[in-house]
Amino acid sequence: MSSSTYPYDYIPLMPPTNQGRDPYVEFITRWWWLLLIGAILGGLAAMAYLRYGPVPYQSTAYIQVQQTGATLTSDVNQSQQAAENFAAELSSPYVLEQVSKDLGVKGIAMSQARLQVALQSGKVDVSTVRNSNFVRVVVKDPDPNRARTIANSFSAVAVRVVNERARENLDSRMQELQDQINFTRDKLLNAQLQRKQQDLQQQIADAQSRLLQLQMSYQEELQRQREADRGNPSAGTDTTLQQLRQQWQHTLIQQITSIQKNIDDLNTQLRDVQVQIQKLPSNTDPTVSTALADAYSQQLQSLTNQYAQLQLDAHNAVSPLVQYGDASTPIVATSKKKMLLLGLAGGVLLMAGLAFLIDSIRRRRKRQHGDEDDVDVDKLIQALERAGVPREALNGSAAVKAEER
Repeated sequence: MSSSTYPYDYIPLMPPTNQGRDPYVEFITRWWWLLLIGAILGGLAAMAYLRYGPVPYQSTAYIQVQQTGATLTSDVNQSQQAAENFAAELSSPYVLEQVSKDLGVKGIAMSQARLQVALQSGKVDVSTVRNSNFVRVVVKDPDPNRARTIANSFSAVAVRVVNERARENLDSRMQELQDQINFTRDKLLNAQLQRKQQDLQQQIADAQSRLLQLQMSYQEELQRQREADRGNPSAGTDTTLQQLRQQWQHTLIQQITSIQKNIDDLNTQLRDVQVQIQKLPSNTDPTVSTALADAYSQQLQSLTNQYAQLQLDAHNAVSPLVQYGDASTPIVATSKKKMLLLGLAGGVLLMAGLAFLIDSIRRRRKRQHGDEDDVDVDKLIQALERAGVPREALNGSAAVKAEER
């Protein structure tokens, strides 16, 4: 029977050989020479890689996001937000496809899928510069000229694609505003004509009422004069009285003629207005249209202001992105100091793993030898029992053997 207390063949990673010392300190003390060799080999490997290996170079291109106004806080914040949106757009499949085509013209075969993989692996990084309105494109490649070409292609294609889309959006927005202005202008003109028609009709009605009153007054005065002449025959021969009557009649006739002429002019204006109303396409109720005349006027003014503002901002609106010079001169992506530290750390970790493996093998072999000894003791006890040795003596011997072990 085995004296092991573990139900399974469990081997600790680093069981302490000395209960009074830290196992890690003991491990380092025992294997320091192997760790030192690993550090030396790792440092030499890093230096060799820097000298003879495919060292990655990186080139950086910058894209500036235009501000739409003065240096106000709101404009700066809008530019920063726009920079984040444009940075995300540079990773879109459409932009990557255009970059692939542009690189193909320059003799660099990179498909859209390869560019997507490069973005995911960090070989191409598109990000915003913190607290600014710049988008940064960083490209890493073993060939420095290739890295710079890809960075320039990314920035140039991004500026072209975004500006073309912005120009299309501006044209579409201006056309939309122009259509709204024309529609509102027609509505306003219709409302104004409807109101003018109502005003002319009211003026005609008032003029006709005054004309009717004058005509009635004229007839009543003539009737009164005839009755006066019948009651006083001598009044018909009074020269002064006849002159006064003639002046009064002449004045009254002039007023009636003037009102009739005014009514004719108003009717002419009314017919012109009605002709213009018929030419306008409108399905609005005249009463509603007249009531909305002021609203149409305000809306037309607002749309006109928006259209004028778009024209003022047209330059920045159609060119929101500007390529900020060419990509930078390629530099080594990883510094020598960083590469050397990585080599040293890698060598030490590799040798530490080797030392752990050696210790594990040693412990396993030692455990196997201990189990074989336990089997031999069990066989000896069984043989002694068959020979008639008392069990108490055998138990004491087994205990002594266990204590010795």
